[in-house]
Amino acid sequence: MALLKKSDNKRTAPYSKAVTILGSGRCGTSMASRSINLIGVDLGEGFVKPNKTNPKGFWEHRKIVNIHKDIKKELGAYPFPKGWTNYEEVLPHKQKMINLLIDEFSGTALWGWKDPRTTESLDMWKEIMSELNVEGNFLIMIRNPVDVAASFKRAYNRKEDAALDQWQIRTLLSLKYTAEENRIIIDYDDFIEDSFATLKRISDTFSLPWTFDENKLQEELDSFIDPTLRHSRTTLKELDNNTEIDKDKKKLYKLALKASQDQDFLKSAKFSKQINKLYNSYMKKNS
Repeated sequence: MALLKKSDNKRTAPYSKAVTILGSGRCGTSMASRSINLIGVDLGEGFVKPNKTNPKGFWEHRKIVNIHKDIKKELGAYPFPKGWTNYEEVLPHKQKMINLLIDEFSGTALWGWKDPRTTESLDMWKEIMSELNVEGNFLIMIRNPVDVAASFKRAYNRKEDAALDQWQIRTLLSLKYTAEENRIIIDYDDFIEDSFATLKRISDTFSLPWTFDENKLQEELDSFIDPTLRHSRTTLKELDNNTEIDKDKKKLYKLALKASQDQDFLKSAKFSKQINKLYNSYMKKNS
């Protein structure tokens, strides 16, 4: 099966802009997704249902999640093989994703999605957005890895080593494969502490609409973002002193945190070079 080319598609997809939420689980991606939805980013319909691990909702499009799961069933765990986006086994899933986006968002000026599995499929997504003439914007959520591991353990009783490894690779992929894209990094704690100002910064970076009642927006954010759901907040000093976190994970978080506070540093060759070095180190250790 060959990928259906845009010129062969009788339907048109007049998209203009998409916002992609990236990051590992338990680092505020759900919070960010609902927040951008409040300022007009259409997330579609049919979400993964809330549960006790995420009572405020995941804000993940269920069909997008299922297609990602199907792709992982075909390819196994990351890293995927070179050229995987055009594998015969993957092409039907890729086309299904394209059809879903056309059916769900055709004619929508501003839309987006969130699923942590997107990080492993960024090569495919960038091909799809290019084919459908979509302007990509990438919102990357980060969080202190100590707090991510603690949150995974509390929510899913997941072993901390596995949670930390997942946080590391998904954060690395989010940063490595968006190097040439319009993007912003947001730290979980910054969003919790001042959701309104953080959302305004996201809006400004992506040129999103900001024509509504700001007082009402603040009320909606306050009703959705519950600081009591944050059960731990680890300082950088505590991270440095934690002997169970390896130096590459510590460096990754501190680099990303610096880039979240300095857009020029985020855009710099120095930042990309250091992320690539950490990615290569991870792959060498896990090959």
